[in-house]
Amino acid sequence: MTYLSTDLCDGVFETLKHRLTPDLKAFMPFRINGVYLGLLNQTFANCIRQDIDTVVADEECFILDNMSWQEVADTLQNAARQWHDNGLYNGWRDEKYSVCDISGSPLFALERSAFRPLGFLSHAIHLNAWVERAGERYYWIGKRSSTKAVAPNKLDTTAGGGIAAGETPHTAMVRESFEEAGVPSSFTQNLTENGKVFSLRPVHRGLHREILYLYDLRLPENFTPQNKDGEVAEFILMNDNEIAQAVIDEQFMEDSALTLLISIQNRQKIPPNHPLNGLLKQIQDIDFMKDYCMKYLNRF
Repeated sequence: MTYLSTDLCDGVFETLKHRLTPDLKAFMPFRINGVYLGLLNQTFANCIRQDIDTVVADEECFILDNMSWQEVADTLQNAARQWHDNGLYNGWRDEKYSVCDISGSPLFALERSAFRPLGFLSHAIHLNAWVERAGERYYWIGKRSSTKAVAPNKLDTTAGGGIAAGETPHTAMVRESFEEAGVPSSFTQNLTENGKVFSLRPVHRGLHREILYLYDLRLPENFTPQNKDGEVAEFILMNDNEIAQAVIDEQFMEDSALTLLISIQNRQKIPPNHPLNGLLKQIQDIDFMKDYCMKYLNRF
């Protein structure tokens, strides 16, 4: 068994160790119809105070009660549209995700770009497609378009994207794989499910809080991914060592880095006793990560 070098593992661990369970004390809980759903930074807490008069705010929590879930959806959709039009955040998509409680049960649908401002839990897929060359695995890595609203020019997985309202993870994976990499649906019959990751981090527009469904796929050696939707500038091949170094150099989107590292870990390429293994296992413990969020959601 050939492992990643200790130096590379040390570098990846140092890069990630403080990011995967961030301090969220500055975020205010947002409870809707008795369910703790969101975590708000100061900017969007102020927006809600100003723009949604049905929300009750105190020093401990923001509360929106006594409305149907459809009324909640309409209220938040209209507010988010106003914030976007006023320049508070960009990237409006006219695409809706399901707002779910911490158990994953869907409650209502909302514009996807509003999830980070409101700190809602979303769901997404990532595909690591690979080929074997001279006995070594090489992953097809996408470089994001310079026009992307989130992380332009960063390195990415072969395909990835949010699970739209009403979609299953597998359906979303097949759709995104074709749109972003031109992978035909017939290839995806050979998918390998690679587990789930809970991704959590403050971002400039609020809080990114997302469960990632991971897939690996071996592609024919004569197939080169081709982007269909304009979101990927190019695809390149990278081996494990190159990926680890690019993570250290912060060339990857954080979620994509996690996804690729989990694939490398599942192939037992990280030394068993290295702390990077424990860190990656922690973010795959969905119950632990949910509990971590709940201590901030329901801390008063």
